[in-house]
Amino acid sequence: LPTTSSSPPFHALTPAAAASTPAPSTHLRQPPTAPSPAPVDLAAPPTTSDKISLIFSVKNEPGMLYRSLKPLAGHGLDLLKIESRPMRGRVWDYVFFVDFAGEFSNPKVRRAMNAMKRNCTWFKVLGSYPAAAVK
Repeated sequence: LPTTSSSPPFHALTPAAAASTPAPSTHLRQPPTAPSPAPVDLAAPPTTSDKISLIFSVKNEPGMLYRSLKPLAGHGLDLLKIESRPMRGRVWDYVFFVDFAGEFSNPKVRRAMNAMKRNCTWFKVLGSYPAAAVK
């Protein structure tokens, strides 16, 4: 129950306003704030350090993951990350999340992704974005 400064405190609790006043030896803690993010230029042309993220699944057969990723290597594209997650309700079937270096305007990227699709049961491009600069 809320109390007012004129009423006695309930269960010896102090009102919230009085409790938030700092004692002389304490400091108020304020969470740090992040700087405002830089605006994104959607019209900016892609750079040569873009990443492309996609998600796909393959048949549960020996060598299918290898065959689905082989076009990336065959077209000289750098695989940056791969993760697998089990598919809901399907035993031994997985979804693979892949990041690789490239940009959509590069014909090698388009050819590699078209070749990948032929080996996948499901394939979706999540998007392209600038890669973080490595310091």
